[in-house]
Amino acid sequence: GALDWNYTGLCLNGSWYYVKKGVVDWTYTGLCLHNGTYYYVAKGVLDWNYSGKVSYNGRTYTVVKGVAK
Repeated sequence: GALDWNYTGLCLNGSWYYVKKGVVDWTYTGLCLHNGTYYYVAKGVLDWNYSGKVSYNGRTYTVVKGVAK
């Protein structure tokens, strides 16, 4: 396999990481769509402990344990 330098999204490698154009983006905090569900990412890592409100693309989501509703 080869690294997909065009890929942006979540990638599992022991933990879920936010990848932007093939590289983990340690600066990203926000929502990420994966398989039809939005997840909350904090500093490049999916944050399963986060619960609260998040604004994304002009909409406010309620996040419960890392999953946006």
